[in-house]
Amino acid sequence: MPDSERAGGAAPLTHQAGRYHMPLADRPAPRQARAQHTRALLIVAILSVVVSSSCGGAGDGTSSAARDTMATTRPPATLPATSSTPSQPATTHATGPEARPAVTRPSMPQPSPALPPGPNKAFVLGDSVILGAQAEVPRAMVGWDVTFDAKESRFIFGGLDELKDRVAARQKEQEADRDKARESGQPVPSTTELTPPTVLGRVVVIHLCTNYEATGAFAGWIDRYMAYLKDVERVVWVTCVEWSSGQTEANKAMRGASERYGEHYVVADWSAYARTPGYAYNDGIHLQGPGRAALADLVAAAVGPAPSPAGSTTSSTRR
Repeated sequence: MPDSERAGGAAPLTHQAGRYHMPLADRPAPRQARAQHTRALLIVAILSVVVSSSCGGAGDGTSSAARDTMATTRPPATLPATSSTPSQPATTHATGPEARPAVTRPSMPQPSPALPPGPNKAFVLGDSVILGAQAEVPRAMVGWDVTFDAKESRFIFGGLDELKDRVAARQKEQEADRDKARESGQPVPSTTELTPPTVLGRVVVIHLCTNYEATGAFAGWIDRYMAYLKDVERVVWVTCVEWSSGQTEANKAMRGASERYGEHYVVADWSAYARTPGYAYNDGIHLQGPGRAALADLVAAAVGPAPSPAGSTTSSTRR
């Protein structure tokens, strides 16, 4: 076999002046040389890509092109706020040396004097603010038999009808009991005079200014209530946080009425306490736990201690 075939088809090389030369006759033609050169460049390029890929993805098995795509789709560090979740009232916790000092609760006024011995019934009429303290108010009125009637969106003009309806309903019940006794041949019970004091109680608490709009009429409503409750021994009017001109008018009217009604009339000035930090939610009106407790203590002080005999040591609550 010729040497060229044993060498894989390559022409024999000769050594001249320290270099190896291929005989001119065996050298490839120019076109053939260019083709070989092009194949060599392709081989080098392929090897470069392989080496680059193996080095660049060695850490996580991800190509550089894939990493570039991931970099452009990565979520931002902070997502934009959405309104899908209702916001909750904010709570601030005081921490560190720069924290705000604890708020000192304002002192309560001196309690009203005790009423003479007798029944211990009391009635609380109110709107959504005092409704939040429906557990705290009766509990603070130790020794009183409390009927608590408060609801959302109640107005000053609606509360008076509620009081009248309660008295009228009790009168109807009494007549129904008498008629039933007559029909069954039983002794007919005697008639009890049913009046605001006997049905509602010796003390009536009114907190109905949260929803009032300034019209100049609040003082007139006070007079209407007081005329109907003229035989109730103590009527307590609770002022409101002044979130609008309506509450400012109502509070002024409640304070001014003290001169007309004397000791029969008591103002529990909640507006002087309502803005204490931590008492209300973000609306500045409706109450958190500390505010509910403070309102209950203020009402209890205005009502005064239960008359003797006081009955149980804790108040019962009817609705």
